[in-house]
Amino acid sequence: MQFNPVLESIGKVHSAIRYKIYPVWERQDEISNALKAGISVVVDRYSYSGIANTAAKFHPLSEFDWKWCRSMEYGLLQPDFIFCLAPENFAEISVRDAFSDKKFETMDFQKRILIYYGRLSREMESELSENDDTNEREPRLWHWIPATGQTVDETHSCIMSIIDSKL
Repeated sequence: MQFNPVLESIGKVHSAIRYKIYPVWERQDEISNALKAGISVVVDRYSYSGIANTAAKFHPLSEFDWKWCRSMEYGLLQPDFIFCLAPENFAEISVRDAFSDKKFETMDFQKRILIYYGRLSREMESELSENDDTNEREPRLWHWIPATGQTVDETHSCIMSIIDSKL
């Protein structure tokens, strides 16, 4: 298998940016202790966006490169929920302010990111099912929320209904 040093560099940059925004590794013990004490912790770790964005930049990926992208998150605490706000209508997103101001804010790139989010969610749900004997079929980790065609309040209500159903 061929090692891709550019892929590794991009992945490490994504990881470093997340670490600067929210130092997940540094706060693992603090988060773990809070959870053990019965305290709910809500965080936006940007964890899975780094995987999807890095993979999309090097599309198509070998299986080796995909596993490397995923390895950037190994060792982090497992979340109870992952909410992925996904567009139902890419055309609606393209007319938003600031869309396409960045090199990678193209429609094709955003679609590739969504493909890798989908792959990641399927794999993570499958791994969760392999380690569980409840035969539960509904997603337990990943929840896809429509990010177009509804208001912020409607999106919030959708997320809260999922959280409330699990509490």
